[in-house]
Amino acid sequence: MVEDKSVLKNQDKINWEPYIAKTPTQQPEFLESYPNFDGRGVVIAIIDSCIDVSLPGLQKTSTGDPKIIDCFDLTGNGNVDTSKIKKLDNNNFLIGLTGRQLKVSLKLFKI
Repeated sequence: MVEDKSVLKNQDKINWEPYIAKTPTQQPEFLESYPNFDGRGVVIAIIDSCIDVSLPGLQKTSTGDPKIIDCFDLTGNGNVDTSKIKKLDNNNFLIGLTGRQLKVSLKLFKI
C-alpha cells in the first residue's frame, strides 16, 4: 500500500476518460440504478508482471476498504523494489531505476 499520501493528493487532476471507458459501457447509468453493485465483497487475484500498486485508483474501495489485500513480487524473489515511488522532474520526465527517461504527456492531466 502507499504510505506516502502526497502521491494521492493529485489524483483528481488525472484525466482517466481515455483509459477507462465508463460512458460507452453505461457504467454511470448502471451505478445509478444499482449503487451497491460496485464489486463489494468480491475478491480477485491478479497474476501480472507489472502492477503499480501506488496508483490512486487501486487504493480504496467505495466503502473505504483497501483494494489491495496483499502484493507479492514474483519477478525474482524480491529483486525488484516495489516500494519506491518515483516523481516527475521539472521537465515532466520520469527517471527509471536504469536511468532511462520517460517523457510523460501533460495531456493525461486536467490542468
